[in-house]
Amino acid sequence: MPYTKKLWEDKIVDGGGTVIQAGTPVSAGNLNRMEQGIADAHAALEGANRQVQTIGQGVTVLNAAMDAPVNIEVEGRTLTSLGNSNLESTKYHVLSAKRTKIKMPQSGNTYQGVAKFTSENGVPQVTRIANFEEKVTGSTLENPHISKASIASTVLSAPNLVTTESSQSSYTLLNQLDGTVVAVAASGSGTIAQRLFSFDLIAEIERHVGTIPRADVAGKVQWLKDNVLTLKGSWHGFGSSVGGNKASWTFWNNSTTAWFPTPQTHSLATVSKLSLHLSGATVINMIGSDGIVHYLAYAEASDGVMASTLNTDYIDFEIELKAGADFREPSIPLYEVDAADYAKILVDWNEGEVRRRYPAAKGTQHLNGLVIIAEGDNLLPPLSEWLLHANAVVKGSYDLELNATSSSSRSTIDIPVVKGQAYTINDANGNASFYFQVLEGASIIAQTTAARSVTFTPTTNVITVRTNNNTAGTFVYSNPMLTLGSVAKPFSPRNPSMLLAPTKLGVIGDKKDLLFKQDGVWKRRKMIEKDIEVGNNLIFSATVVDYEGYKLVSVQSVLSLLPTPATPISNALATKYNGKLLKSQPNFTTVGADEITFDNGSAQKTFRFTLSDTDTGFGETYTPIPDEIRAYFNGWKVKTANATTFKPESWMSIVDGTDAPTQTIDYVRVNKAPMYTPYKLSYVLATPAIETINVEGDIVANGPTQVEVTSGVIVREKATPFLILGAYRIADAVAGRESSRLKYDNEKIIGVYKNGQLDSRWIMQAASPQGKQRPTLIESEFDPTAEYTVTYIPFDRRLLTINPLDVDASYAQNVRSAVDDLVAKSGDTATTVSIHATLLYDVLKRLKAGGL
Repeated sequence: MPYTKKLWEDKIVDGGGTVIQAGTPVSAGNLNRMEQGIADAHAALEGANRQVQTIGQGVTVLNAAMDAPVNIEVEGRTLTSLGNSNLESTKYHVLSAKRTKIKMPQSGNTYQGVAKFTSENGVPQVTRIANFEEKVTGSTLENPHISKASIASTVLSAPNLVTTESSQSSYTLLNQLDGTVVAVAASGSGTIAQRLFSFDLIAEIERHVGTIPRADVAGKVQWLKDNVLTLKGSWHGFGSSVGGNKASWTFWNNSTTAWFPTPQTHSLATVSKLSLHLSGATVINMIGSDGIVHYLAYAEASDGVMASTLNTDYIDFEIELKAGADFREPSIPLYEVDAADYAKILVDWNEGEVRRRYPAAKGTQHLNGLVIIAEGDNLLPPLSEWLLHANAVVKGSYDLELNATSSSSRSTIDIPVVKGQAYTINDANGNASFYFQVLEGASIIAQTTAARSVTFTPTTNVITVRTNNNTAGTFVYSNPMLTLGSVAKPFSPRNPSMLLAPTKLGVIGDKKDLLFKQDGVWKRRKMIEKDIEVGNNLIFSATVVDYEGYKLVSVQSVLSLLPTPATPISNALATKYNGKLLKSQPNFTTVGADEITFDNGSAQKTFRFTLSDTDTGFGETYTPIPDEIRAYFNGWKVKTANATTFKPESWMSIVDGTDAPTQTIDYVRVNKAPMYTPYKLSYVLATPAIETINVEGDIVANGPTQVEVTSGVIVREKATPFLILGAYRIADAVAGRESSRLKYDNEKIIGVYKNGQLDSRWIMQAASPQGKQRPTLIESEFDPTAEYTVTYIPFDRRLLTINPLDVDASYAQNVRSAVDDLVAKSGDTATTVSIHATLLYDVLKRLKAGGL
């Protein structure tokens, strides 16, 4: 509160001893008031010398005035995909999927791309649109679909006989409808220009819609045949040959093992659309035993003089699922939002910002595994991490020798940047014959030809830096620098500071977890109890009340196992086995199936779930016993029941309908069905908990500093390196080297550790990686007695996390504040080291006392 100045008065006594003016007493209260005012003034002064900047997912610039430590606070986030949930008309919703559309069952309204809506009820019907966006030649990581071309055949080639995959430049042109075509020409007499498009339905559904609840490919293919309503393949282009501009568009029929004999055609000389929209038995025959659907576009045959030419601009493929399609753990970015955010969507926030705030998440995900990387002067990593040309050899971290047999023998690296921000690239010893180039897509925006240092301003958030040579010969590229700003700096290797926080931070309503640092120790203010699995680990007893169409099940848990929820619990977050959101009801009341409520008034905390008779298989009037409820929560439903008593006699899996291997209640009440995902529950705690959290690293501002924020980090996963060709490899995707693989495909390897210490000798390679990078170490430097672990960011982060948004970064803006921060950090570090040393000493004493 504002400080009010006090007027101090003297004590005045006349000659007779009479007090004329009492004066202001020098008391503890008045003196403490002065001290508080001084302290508040200092705090305000220090606050004025600090900058607080809110950052989030992506790359940004910290506008620091000098080198200084950066303090971080992070609020939690939680998103639950509603892709298979009942939407409520009173709620606000956002869809942020570029290539997904949903149709609402009651209104018939369809929403696609980035859209917001309210007043809609029911479970949405889903259509997924596939194309070749983000496709990388030779890889199915970024995009699972493939395009190939044939120019040597005089007949329409079967899919397995078309072997030449499209180049990267062709894929780039195929991914948007813009009038720019990719041509394939066949000039031999009778040869046909043809382009094959193969779409992997299993991968497309499981990556962008939800999990297919089947264990193997054959089961997933049958699921597709049962749940896909229509398939629509559309091709945009035109042909050219002897007879004119005829182009044809057909599909592969797996029943007849032949191309459909009556294709769609047009004879226009400009880009035009051909579509095949198919349903019923035709769809079933289109889907191969591997889950792949093939289309073929082709021109008329060449006569040996005039070539057969097929010009393709764009291709897309729509997969319309049936209403009520049974997918699990939805990953459609369809979410409930509050009224304030709803008002900002597509008003204050454009489509890109909406997608950043509401990315795809599989089921329910919290902010998990925060990563903050603050760059140093050089944004370029060592050349060993680049995608190297076959004739390029790394001689040192920043020295590359190229023995070029032709021009344009390039090595490349993609670098995240902030669009609109100035950058400078320079290299040590290039010239007009060999140099570095900077590209946005296929366009060169800077190159070190005439000058060794060039400043540029990107208009995208990712640039490509590559080497280039104009002639054949031997060239040595040395010490390239890419710096933030318009001033070239002396060479230094990339040396980012990094913060890794492998912890979950959630939110329900306005209650948020918070990650912060206090007295040098990282802590989490835990307000949300997250992702409790409802099963035998919690169930103490169960009572059941039968209602028409569903059972009301009261599940009591052992008091010590379940932290006390805040009341009322009307904003609890619970999902059932398929990821569907349960409706949270207040006041211990329920009105239908798929609801949850909570009673905190008894010695045993009681959750009430409503379970539909369709899900459980229990008879309409049957009241199940507690063990039968346990069986359901283990993923089993009733298959057959006694015709008179309706008591269950046999059980089958909720997941795929297979029989329980042992048809006894003793088995199903304690054993989970294969692939079953339990009900999960998150809720607000009655009393927040302050926990110490293990966070690795810290970040430092280096004047104006480029910072990347993301999440999903996996810290110190144990690895089993694989020896091949004189080197040990981790995350090798080649068949037969599965033991080298990590749990997830990687987007970026942060580090390989030997017995807990960073081992910088590992080289990150792009050849046959499980993901994007493959760590490699020469055999002579490998220690077979050591434990090797890897810290990395997974490629598909939606499996683990969502985007961080509210990351408060604070840093000093003057010398004194910066020095004070460094002194405080040094003291905190010394204290932490002392505490750890004391703990270690205590452990050693105990071990010694135990005879070890």
